[in-house]
Amino acid sequence: MNPAHYLLRTCTLGVLIILISPAAVSAQFTEIIDALGDGQGHVLESPDGIAIDGSGNVYVAGYKSCNVFKITPGGTITQIIDETGDGFSPLDLPKAIAVDHLGNVFVAGEASANAFKISPAGAITEIIDAGGDGLGARLRLPRGIAVNRAGDVFVSGRRSDNVFKITPNGGITQIIDATGDGRGNTLDGPSQVVASPAGIVYVAGRQSDNVFEITPAGTITEIIDATGDGEGNMLDGAERIAASESGHVYVAGTRSNNAFEVDPGGDITKIIDVLGDGHGNDMWSPRGIAVAPSGDVYVTCSGWGLSARIFCIRNGDVSAILDGAGPGQGKLLRFPQGIVADEAGNVYVSASSSDNAFVFARSAMASCTVRTGSGINPLGFDCVTNPVVGTTWESTIDLTPTIGSMAQFTAVVTGLGGPASGVFVMGGQELLVSPPLVTDTSVTGVHSIDVPFDASLIGVPVFTQGMRFESVLLMTPSGVSMTGERPVLLNALDLVLGL
Repeated sequence: MNPAHYLLRTCTLGVLIILISPAAVSAQFTEIIDALGDGQGHVLESPDGIAIDGSGNVYVAGYKSCNVFKITPGGTITQIIDETGDGFSPLDLPKAIAVDHLGNVFVAGEASANAFKISPAGAITEIIDAGGDGLGARLRLPRGIAVNRAGDVFVSGRRSDNVFKITPNGGITQIIDATGDGRGNTLDGPSQVVASPAGIVYVAGRQSDNVFEITPAGTITEIIDATGDGEGNMLDGAERIAASESGHVYVAGTRSNNAFEVDPGGDITKIIDVLGDGHGNDMWSPRGIAVAPSGDVYVTCSGWGLSARIFCIRNGDVSAILDGAGPGQGKLLRFPQGIVADEAGNVYVSASSSDNAFVFARSAMASCTVRTGSGINPLGFDCVTNPVVGTTWESTIDLTPTIGSMAQFTAVVTGLGGPASGVFVMGGQELLVSPPLVTDTSVTGVHSIDVPFDASLIGVPVFTQGMRFESVLLMTPSGVSMTGERPVLLNALDLVLGL
């Protein structure tokens, strides 16, 4: 889609014409940290792991800079751990990071074969090292870390082909090893591990091309394997996974260039493949996947140059929301990796080759605001739903006539602008949009207009006004009475398309 042109969308009873702003989506992305790190000499290099806490603080792990930064909602950046680890055991090549509901941060060092806990007060404690459980099950190249609501921490060992559970009191137990489920479905090269809100742990085997579910009771089940959805869409390189509150699991295939959803009943659906959005924005080598509370799924792909992209998948529709050019002003997105969504729906992503991280703000949320101009027009035009991209925007117009005996029909008028004080027209009422175009008509006063699922529409303002056509008695010059229609302009609704 060329953002310099109008979008014409056919609707049930009319058309919706929207002027697309080229900078609409870019304005929603903000760089929150760059290669300078905290700006005090502690640099950020090759960030991957990214996490958020309940207070809105963001944590980013620098893989090659061997450190972790905390970024407050106000933008203050602090290094909370570096390569010295706890002062006794080093932190080397941190790949994964997690945070619990108390604000404790957990980070796994891939090369140092250990994991640390950083308390909100800054106390650093090593919680596991290469010795694993101390009973012979070792930890090698930990690449994934997660924490559940009970404070249990889970660490996956890519080279040791296992996952450990570390309780708050320090107890360490191996909960899965290379034998997988013990029924011939092995675990090889586990990368990411996820602890779901229900207490279930999921781990992806990058080399075994599968995902296992581990219940609190220790039951292990393979929920997807290399056959993918069983319909010819294979899963190859299961590296990153995510789980929703509703029990849906998402896995990205780094080598198969796709991603799948596994629902609670075990049904598997391919949600994106190498074609990306199907409009020329392809997807190669997905590196990160996240699910927002709304159910929107986000996938990062690590192509070079402009082919590095972030995709949003909503109800089966796919849209590319950012590419390697980044949001502008020289802030590039190169090799995006970790991605996570908070409770408010804000999305955070790290980019390892451009040494930075971004937030995609939920302030891109759709909105509807009543506008009356100078207050001359009667009220009667209301939003039923907000204009969310990929949904049907619904509004109503009051059928109660102002002067006439009855309302014949109603109309939604759309314009590209909204004058602050309106334009004086028609019997003392004001036209509050310019130029006007009737986009939908109704005899019931209920209006439904489809808003396409297209990332370039996020943040776009659309100005609408209600109009009611009333039945009135007219007198001709010759003195003959007849029934006619009188248009009545109502208030305006200023919309912002969004999520």
